Amino acid sequence: MPRASKTKTKTTTSTTTGPSRFRIPNIAGGHSAKPKDSTYPIPAVRGDSIMTLTDIVGAAAAKQLDGATKLSFHCIGDSGRGPDTNQQAVAEAMARDINPKNHVASPAFLLHLGDVIYGDGKRDLYKDEFYRPYKDYPNKIIAVPGNHDGEEGLTVDKVSLEAFVENFCAEPGTQPPLATQFGSQMVNQPGVFWLLETRLLHIVGLYSNAAEDFGVLVDNATLGVSNIGTVQTQWLEQTLRRIKGQRDQKDRRALIFAMHHPPYAQGLQDSKFGHPGNPEMLKQMDDVCTAVGVMPDVVFSGHTHSYERYMRTTQIGGRQATIPYIVNGAGGHAAQPVPNNFGFTKDGVTYVNGAPQKGLLQPHAGDVGYGFLTTTVTKKEIRLLYSIVQGNHRQPLETTVVPLL
Repeated sequence: MPRASKTKTKTTTSTTTGPSRFRIPNIAGGHSAKPKDSTYPIPAVRGDSIMTLTDIVGAAAAKQLDGATKLSFHCIGDSGRGPDTNQQAVAEAMARDINPKNHVASPAFLLHLGDVIYGDGKRDLYKDEFYRPYKDYPNKIIAVPGNHDGEEGLTVDKVSLEAFVENFCAEPGTQPPLATQFGSQMVNQPGVFWLLETRLLHIVGLYSNAAEDFGVLVDNATLGVSNIGTVQTQWLEQTLRRIKGQRDQKDRRALIFAMHHPPYAQGLQDSKFGHPGNPEMLKQMDDVCTAVGVMPDVVFSGHTHSYERYMRTTQIGGRQATIPYIVNGAGGHAAQPVPNNFGFTKDGVTYVNGAPQKGLLQPHAGDVGYGFLTTTVTKKEIRLLYSIVQGNHRQPLETTVVPLL
């Protein structure tokens, strides 16, 4: 296992919950039906698409958390595999962090960065790729969809995001049929893009659609996309103006963006090592942020099945800051090696760290390369701890500390 390290960025670089949550997935991969297209219209959201801690942990626990000086949560991506797999090993490792009777002392929820389900017949696959692997994970789970969650097929999964919406975005006061069947309790998300608003933190969840290699938030002529519309970026601008108004009143909270496709990947190289980065999607986010005058403090993504950290130096409100862009897609599905060109810099962005390195992914070590992120937020900083999981063991890889300017 790699030695643990501690980094600081410069920005600086050192419940009341119910039980948690599926046919066995196609371990060999592939699809029985070719997707019809690569991008799809985005389902409507409810109202202003804002969640609070009350929506996740209940009123009593939310009151405790909002009265505390810190808030912690888990984060993974690309998990869909099934019970008795690396997905479940990661879930069990995270569960050991949690004290269900004390939300303040342990992570309060799990943020999933998409590709909850892989394969055809997604409504049925939720049994084995979601509810069973997380049956002993006591926290509730919120999510943004990944490309596999949103893809359509010729014979099944004919409505994009149908299974995701059914399980994550059920109407308030109701529970998905499978959650009821498994004795689980799901959050009634207002949509596939959303804002989680807490006293210390804003998380903006975005849907980067269903293309395999590129992410997109809005119609984009460069990518030949004209079927999505502009609803998501209009909502993002409105949401960031809400946050900007709070900051103008001296109410400065941490801001995290979360989506499936990574803005940066492949060690800033042009090929190999998983999926590419997404400069067009990054520009879409940057354009909105620049118009409002608010940039995220951290950006989370998945899609590439590994952990990678990129540090981007930019200007925020006239001040220079360095924003971590974290690829966190090793939640259980087919770990991929990372580039080994640590320290490579391109266009003001540095590829700093990653796991697993290629030499660790040997045929006899199929459980190497999985892990999860634990994020802890205070008024002064965001602390990002990445832990590697191998079977029943786990080890910290690095901690990145982001001061809040």
